[in-house]
Amino acid sequence: MDTRTLRLLEYDRVRARVREHAASSLGQALVERLKPARDPALVRARLAETFQARRMLAEVGEAPFGGLHDLRDAIRRAEKGGVLTAAELLDLAEAAACCRRLRRYVRDGEAPLLLHQAHLLGDFTALESAIERAIAPNGDVVDAASPALAQARRRVKALHDELQRELHRLITAPSVVELLQEPIITQRNGRFCVPVRAEARNAFRGIVHDLSASGQTVFMEPLTVVELGNDLREAERQETIEIERVLALLSGMAGTAAAALLESLEAAARLDAIFARARYARETDAAEPELNTDGIIDLIAARHPLLGADAVPIDIALGADGRGTLLITGPNTGGKTVTLKTVGLLTAMAQSGLHIPARHGSRVALFDQIFADIGDEQSIEQSLSTFSGHMTNIVRVVQDAGPRALVLLDEIGAGTDPAEGAALAKAILLALQSRGCRTIATTHYGELKVFAQSTEGFLNASVEFDPETLRPTYRVIAGLPGSSNALHISQRLGLPKPIIASAKALMGEAPQALEQVLKQAEGVRRALDRERTAAAQARTQGEADAARLQRALQEFEAQRTTALAAAREKARAIVQQARADANALLDELKLALRDARGQGAQPPTLSSLRGRSRAVLGGLDAEIEADEPAIIEDAPPPLHQVAAGQSVFVRSVGHRGTVLDGGAGDDLIEVQVGIMRVRVPLDDLEAVEAPTPAKGQTTVTAAERDVAPEIHLLGLRAEEASMRLDAYLYDALAANLPSVRIVHGHGTGALRAVVHDLLRGHPGVASYRAGDRGEGGAGVTIAVLGQQ
Repeated sequence: MDTRTLRLLEYDRVRARVREHAASSLGQALVERLKPARDPALVRARLAETFQARRMLAEVGEAPFGGLHDLRDAIRRAEKGGVLTAAELLDLAEAAACCRRLRRYVRDGEAPLLLHQAHLLGDFTALESAIERAIAPNGDVVDAASPALAQARRRVKALHDELQRELHRLITAPSVVELLQEPIITQRNGRFCVPVRAEARNAFRGIVHDLSASGQTVFMEPLTVVELGNDLREAERQETIEIERVLALLSGMAGTAAAALLESLEAAARLDAIFARARYARETDAAEPELNTDGIIDLIAARHPLLGADAVPIDIALGADGRGTLLITGPNTGGKTVTLKTVGLLTAMAQSGLHIPARHGSRVALFDQIFADIGDEQSIEQSLSTFSGHMTNIVRVVQDAGPRALVLLDEIGAGTDPAEGAALAKAILLALQSRGCRTIATTHYGELKVFAQSTEGFLNASVEFDPETLRPTYRVIAGLPGSSNALHISQRLGLPKPIIASAKALMGEAPQALEQVLKQAEGVRRALDRERTAAAQARTQGEADAARLQRALQEFEAQRTTALAAAREKARAIVQQARADANALLDELKLALRDARGQGAQPPTLSSLRGRSRAVLGGLDAEIEADEPAIIEDAPPPLHQVAAGQSVFVRSVGHRGTVLDGGAGDDLIEVQVGIMRVRVPLDDLEAVEAPTPAKGQTTVTAAERDVAPEIHLLGLRAEEASMRLDAYLYDALAANLPSVRIVHGHGTGALRAVVHDLLRGHPGVASYRAGDRGEGGAGVTIAVLGQQ
């Protein structure tokens, strides 16, 4: 891709905004290298990755990238036998935990392309556990790292305590106190010393290690503790050797897994870059475009991504009907240049795997080259005029543009004699069209309007201008060239009428006639637009009403089926229990009969008892079966009259409603059903009681049904992060969550400070702390909810 064109289109600014959404420096570096691709398979794969990541963000939640550090240099050093520091090993454990969480996260979604990357994330559980057992969160190697280290530290402590006791006994001895500047113990060059007065140094038996700045104090190690000091230094050396051995052992484990670790970091970085694209698409309300290699551009409600809320959606179509050159005309500041930049930038974004700020169904062509000549290119240093600057760029475009090129030319032919400029513009556009390029150009030349209207393969378009307000609407209208409106604007602004009349006379009849035709065509188009808009609104409303009715009928049928199934199941359960009880009774009777016969009695026969039991059970079955239809079919008596405010059931709609009007002249009743008002006959209504909550029943809020236990604030500005976190905390409190996990990343610490400030004064937060190593470390804050 032409780097100068990407700069003119401000592609680097879009890429910088995507970069802000990456969670790690590894992901940010990949986004920084993002460029438009030309291979259709690669572009489609990138777009699909963005789509799948965006769907996972919506369905599963934020991806767990906490702990992903750039440790490539440290891993390569370990691979060569180097010893890593405790801090580097802790970061390595966090990165291993991040890979583990990412694997689990991706498996929870339906994202085959992301799953391919997740399969490259290795399992480093053994290394992660070994590091966590040996190194504390503050970076200290713990005693449990090895038996030898624990033994060395016990010896260091014993020697230190013995040395301190001997020194304390010495500085409190009356014969020594008078020689000291003060009775304290200090260290110089790693040796324990006491401060001796300079004039008493010869009377004190010891080794001088330092002098005070004033020379009044000599720091001396008493001879009586020199041997103990030597033993302590040796024990500390053995401790250091053992610590180095533990770090070397862990570094060796990292070195053995170096290849898998590096591959995992690269895969995690690719996932981070993909999710950065997805978060940017979510932020800009972008859509995945339909890609084609046929040179067809069809952008629907496209917005320039850098204009934010000020962007006016535009529709641009080119190439579908075989016409490959679009000529846009209209007044200055009408949006012609923004239109060129929007088409070029959205094309570059799509070929980079980014979703574009346009409506679903928009189509983008895949181009091998994108060229743009936009803006004033005059240069004092190179002695180039505006015309020369533009022409220098156009010469390069004409030389390099191939059949699959998109060419964007702003004010083609401007800056020179209008006749010559228009002729040059025609020749250049014809040359580009003959090569199969897709070209969009802007101009003020009226001659080019007629040329585009009458030349095969060309299409006119204009930027809309409101002559009443003297302001552009920034809409692009295809099929009609634009009127300059210069005379009309000048007259509205107060230019004397004689001058306007003179200008019209000097223009001649042909230009005036053309302007008049354009104005009439514009008026017809505006009227058709209004009618089309009204029809579309009516159609949309009708479709929405039909959809609501269909949903209401489906809900009613589902409720009916559920109620019938529940009733039948309950009846079967009753019958089964009754049969079980009866059989148990018969078994007991059988035993009683056996005993009675043994005593010579004449009890009723067993078969007669069983017959009566079956008759009873059969009657119960029949009764239940007879009751089943009544669950659905029994209806309340018909209504003879209704009053405003009365609750009723509307049979034809299948929903409850409230009577608005008790009866009109045409005997129809007006009822409010949800957001609809319907008019139905009286016999279509059933009386119902207004629903009231059962005693002790509570309403289940949306928050109680679906509140995630964590929130991600990465990439947000301080104010936005504070607002989102505050709202989330109240949702979490409403959902009775005991604690929440807040991911803010490491960064400069500014976002963490904002989070802690809010938590510190929040009435619903009982306490908070930084995350443990397995929870994301300092990049995460755990907040315990409840009253302070």
